[in-house]
Amino acid sequence: MNERLLNNIQNKIKLATEEIETLQTFWKQKRLAKNEYLVRNGEVCKYDSFVISGSFKAFYIHPETGKEEILFFAIEDWWATDLDSFANQTPSIYDIQSLEESLVQQISYQSFEKLLLTIPKFESYFARLYGIYPKKNYTYQR
Repeated sequence: MNERLLNNIQNKIKLATEEIETLQTFWKQKRLAKNEYLVRNGEVCKYDSFVISGSFKAFYIHPETGKEEILFFAIEDWWATDLDSFANQTPSIYDIQSLEESLVQQISYQSFEKLLLTIPKFESYFARLYGIYPKKNYTYQR
């Protein structure tokens, strides 16, 4: 797990050493070339991506004008994700594209769900971070 992501997390919630060790098992690193996509319009956003280096733009093509409309930029130490698509596992309505060679740390939707069950305080972290993840009533079963 990248130190930048760990610092970002620990600025919002405190983690014990064993929680940090467990946390590291949920994340994968991915390198993207310039103009590569994290998610495309119509695809389900399968990963929540933290930007380690590089930058991204989230955009859609306006149906009437055909022009690219920028929704947001994601730079180092921030997140590049279609939250609605990721949280609800529904098709994205926009694209997220790298503006330069970039490196992200990613968690899949399935790993995200397991993380919330394994380290419940992460629900608080993501609620503070995004303010939109719905509170679910998770029942952890071994």
